[in-house]
Amino acid sequence: DDILDVAGVGASAEEWKVWLGGDGEGLESWAQGVAPKYICLHTLERLAADSREVIRGIFIIDFQRARGLVSSGQANQNDFMLFAGYTGWAPGQLQSELDRGGAWILGAANKGLLLGSPDGEEPMPLCCRLERACATRLPDGSLHPDFQARVGDGVHHWNQLFRALRSKEFEELDAEEESHNDAMIGRWIDAYLVKKAAERTQRVPILDDEAVPAETILRASATHWILGRPSASWPSRSKVDPWQIPGQYLHKSVLLLQKSCTRNQPSTLVILNGPKIGSTPAGGAVRFGGFERCNNNNLLRAPGLDVIAGSFSLPPGTLQELLDLSALEVVSNVNLEGLLGTKSSDMWQAAGGKLEKLAEVTAATLGDKQRRKWYRAFLQRNLAAGE
Repeated sequence: DDILDVAGVGASAEEWKVWLGGDGEGLESWAQGVAPKYICLHTLERLAADSREVIRGIFIIDFQRARGLVSSGQANQNDFMLFAGYTGWAPGQLQSELDRGGAWILGAANKGLLLGSPDGEEPMPLCCRLERACATRLPDGSLHPDFQARVGDGVHHWNQLFRALRSKEFEELDAEEESHNDAMIGRWIDAYLVKKAAERTQRVPILDDEAVPAETILRASATHWILGRPSASWPSRSKVDPWQIPGQYLHKSVLLLQKSCTRNQPSTLVILNGPKIGSTPAGGAVRFGGFERCNNNNLLRAPGLDVIAGSFSLPPGTLQELLDLSALEVVSNVNLEGLLGTKSSDMWQAAGGKLEKLAEVTAATLGDKQRRKWYRAFLQRNLAAGE
């Protein structure tokens, strides 16, 4: 209702279902008090003169015009799909992604396949068809009993499209890996489309004139980094995203602040319990400390022959935000030298990390896998479970 109130079509007028179209001029626009860009789709040939045809049989119509048609009885709300926002690319960006491969699949698809009716039949209105096609499914593929009250995850619809376009590749998909990926989609929906922003606790406020000392030790959450950033820190086109590289590498990490910083200064941190990424000439391990300056000029020496290479930086204000969200916590009563002498896989617990609820254990297990996937994708390192 709040989203539609901005456009004057909330509870005071007729109610419309709204679908997420993307982050361009989408939900973040509403948070800033500006109406999102609405895109209204339909498949009614009789309204073609009032519409713009996107592909054969699929049209875009002005939302206000669609409202008028519904109000006058010439159409039904379920004949339309209303999207808030869109996904966009800068000039050349989409082609670059296609050239790299792995992100997109090109294929010719007909209206029935795109809109949830692969056999070409249209037994129900557009909105109802897509609502069923994109609904959350049970493991056996059947519709979730309360699918109309839930935010659909679109997984079943994606599977239909992929199977139709790349049947051999679809059959070769790793079922366990896809199940994990599907769970990540569900968590993203729960974090960004269902739940409200997490309450900020201001546990360790950084005052304007107060500096966090150098060599402060911080412990990262075991549940906040599953999606690559804390769930209440969704960026917008007007808010720079500090996580240009997804942050799953911070899952269960123990960090060292290299230099003191105030609220209005950037912060530089080192991961103390990163995995081994190489060896020193003396036979010690080189462990990953961050993706910035990961070289011989930015080393932290650990007891024995091991070194930690690299660091990473956060923009001004980000460290405070992560403390507020409990994505990071300051560790006290722990000695740095003692931590460095601890096995990497045990360091998070040695820094006070613990899982007290079954839900936390479940989420942390997902986070462990996401962390391994991050290192495989970005550093080409295949970590063993528990590493």
